[in-house]
Amino acid sequence: MSIRLNFKMYAASALCISLLGACGGSGGDSPAISEQSQTLSKSITEKDLSDEIAVVDSYAAQSGEVPTREEGSTGLEEARNYLADEFEKLGFDVSEDPFSYRVWKEGTSSLDITGLPQPTTFNYKVLERSAGGIVAETELVVLDATVYIPNTPFAPDHGCNIEDFQNAGVIKDKIVLVQAGGCTLEKKLTLAQDAEAAGLIVFKEKKDSFSDNEVFSEPLPYRLSPLATIPVLGISYQDGINLYSYRNENDFRAAVSVNVEDTLVETKNLIAELEVSGQNEVIMVGAHLDSAIDSPGANNNGASAVALLSYARVLVNKRESLGIGRLKRNLRIAFWGAGEAGRYGSESYAEKQFSSSYKNVVNKVLTEIGKASYDALSEQEKKIVSRRMQAGNSVKLYIDLDSIASKNSIYGVYDGDLSSTSANPNSAYGSQKLLIPTDGVQYHIEEKFRKAFVSMNKSIEPLVLDNKADYKAFGQYQVPFGGLFSGGAGLKTQAQVDTFGGEPNQPFDPCHNKACDGFDNVHLETLQVNAQAMAEVVTSYLLSDNVF
Repeated sequence: MSIRLNFKMYAASALCISLLGACGGSGGDSPAISEQSQTLSKSITEKDLSDEIAVVDSYAAQSGEVPTREEGSTGLEEARNYLADEFEKLGFDVSEDPFSYRVWKEGTSSLDITGLPQPTTFNYKVLERSAGGIVAETELVVLDATVYIPNTPFAPDHGCNIEDFQNAGVIKDKIVLVQAGGCTLEKKLTLAQDAEAAGLIVFKEKKDSFSDNEVFSEPLPYRLSPLATIPVLGISYQDGINLYSYRNENDFRAAVSVNVEDTLVETKNLIAELEVSGQNEVIMVGAHLDSAIDSPGANNNGASAVALLSYARVLVNKRESLGIGRLKRNLRIAFWGAGEAGRYGSESYAEKQFSSSYKNVVNKVLTEIGKASYDALSEQEKKIVSRRMQAGNSVKLYIDLDSIASKNSIYGVYDGDLSSTSANPNSAYGSQKLLIPTDGVQYHIEEKFRKAFVSMNKSIEPLVLDNKADYKAFGQYQVPFGGLFSGGAGLKTQAQVDTFGGEPNQPFDPCHNKACDGFDNVHLETLQVNAQAMAEVVTSYLLSDNVF
């Protein structure tokens, strides 16, 4: 996983600086629940975690010459079977959740365009998830474009309507050149394919922050059934505008050759649920189980799987002897497949669980308010959708764990309410961006984690919500979410060293996604602290009368 870290720290003694109403409540429990949650969490020992890491790491070695738990490996299958057996012994209802995903790989390619006054070699990029194909030399149809003039209004929207293609003449079996902007790449591609174009070339729309010579490289949206049926390439603004400028003086010809591999892969998630009689509300925790290619994945992400198993053991085996109260909702633990491949496991699961109800809620709100689309809703109207989804979902929240035992770690907690990271350009949420689940639920989760770390005299760092982890699948359906991450390939700053210790200007995880991410790459103290924090938070949600 990759994530950008925000540099503002929460000291162990920090308090929420907003009023409780703005923060969404205190995120607190009764003293009894807090004490019970802490007591149970402290039953997770470093030795237990170490023993389990050794077991999970041993399965990576069964994959062959290169130890790995990557998708499709023997190591992943053995680890999944082990976890299924262990959770069944604990009384969990264990099931497999099969799904498919596509793996796209670019091969050789070429682009030739003729007709300019001077022979020109074009820099280009085959857009990710483009179809393959060979298009012999044919006419290049140049759609209208908008020339960029600094300090003037600039909003190109060509290729966003069927009329744009019809006005260009016959498109069938020809290659189309279109400027980006004004609508999604998907819409431009769909219109080109509906017009039976043989290929599509997209050039940058050109904004102040873009270089004239920067090649358009936006990936096509992922679909289980591929969106593109024709080759799709990107070129620079300058090359595109040059072609546009000469469109009435020259007859352009183009030839394209694109080789890609686009393979459908079958795999599965593992779901383990501890059911409480008479209850349908669910607290959900998850972690991707697969490793990066050619990596044993002990920290990324075997450590998270081990933390979840260790927590399940103490919850089942020690709850009564420790005097922990009756659980008031179900616990569902997910081990995602294809996480490193693109978070396909969590995306598939969330789509099956929530998409139908989400569409129904959105359509009902649109009808009530009298608007045509979700994008047309105001922020306050979108919050109506969020409230109704939260009320109707049995899954009340999701907590994600990823790389929680990094050697040069921080204690990272997702900044659920955006109070520390809203201005970060990498945030996927906020004003004019995606809506976080409303009414303070995000703060509630983050605050519980803060208090859990405070109880262990640990500081935390708020992490920007850049949607590069499995929580993304839940957030898009307005399921409240949070989670932990102790750092990947990024470099630790001096400010972070001052708070957390460690080595400045060195990776948080020196073996992130590498062959050296084995048992010796796991920082056991960090793993235990994160596992205990997760256990305290999850237990408090299982015990409390109301989730929020």
